[in-house]
Amino acid sequence: MKVGFLHTAPTHVELFDNLVQAIAPKYIAKSSLSGLAGSSPVDVQHLVDASLLEYALSCGVDSDLETRTEKHLAALIEHGCDAVACTCSTLGAFIERMVIGTVSIQRIDRAAADALMKFDRVLVLSAIESAAQAAEALMASSAVIAQTETKWSTMLVPNAWQFFQAGQLEAYDSAVSDFANQFLKEYDAVFLSQASMQGAQEHCQHEMVITSPKPGVEKLLEVAAISAS
Repeated sequence: MKVGFLHTAPTHVELFDNLVQAIAPKYIAKSSLSGLAGSSPVDVQHLVDASLLEYALSCGVDSDLETRTEKHLAALIEHGCDAVACTCSTLGAFIERMVIGTVSIQRIDRAAADALMKFDRVLVLSAIESAAQAAEALMASSAVIAQTETKWSTMLVPNAWQFFQAGQLEAYDSAVSDFANQFLKEYDAVFLSQASMQGAQEHCQHEMVITSPKPGVEKLLEVAAISAS
């Protein structure tokens, strides 16, 4: 079984590779691929293009960006991936519209947003405006699909993204978690909407903090296992 990821930050490669190898045995065991369990049952392909997010931040999300993104996803599929995912939330707005053959194309944050629909009040945090807009639309579509009355507030974490851009990940995590911890009583759950926020989860004091990588990988592996069977 092979899965592919399109990233806009090289720091995501190790994160998602580790998640796949940790979670994969559960899905391998449930499928007809169970005979592969034991030694690295999943081949993971990563493609990184930071210029995609840079373009989105400077020029917006347009047809040129969609075309460039689609070419990358097609390349992953050509390498034999049974399912692929884009880990950049800013690009998620158009990812789910793409159709390349019969391979499933997913946005990594959809599964997390769907899981949040069981809560009444959700705090949605992003570090850049484009991701906040994408998260707002994502939550709205998940609410329609789930037919729930979940309420959420989408907020930007001030002055956080500069730390991520500078590679100061500990400072970035602290900025995100410190901001989230200001809202301990107002919400039932916190959604750290960007994959880059994964490291801040352990520093958040809320009882329920959801990030996109793990549920997204679980969904990707579930789909890939079915496709590969």
